[in-house]
Amino acid sequence: MNDVKLKLKKGIKYLSITLPLLFLSPFFMFLGFRAINRNREILGYFLVPIGFVIGIFAIGLMILGIKNLLDYLFEK
Repeated sequence: MNDVKLKLKKGIKYLSITLPLLFLSPFFMFLGFRAINRNREILGYFLVPIGFVIGIFAIGLMILGIKNLLDYLFEK
């Protein structure tokens, strides 16, 4: 029974970390592309990959969070 509650807590924790990351990723990419358009290429080329990596990380955490919640619901 304790293992089942642990999966619920873990799933909620992953999804709560994912939510701000899903907003930060496009924000960093927007700032990066905006910097590239304003001839600040070094800053832009630094921010765009950071936004991309944050987005990939957020998608992975979201998948793990949903998986843990589904394991809790169906008691796998």
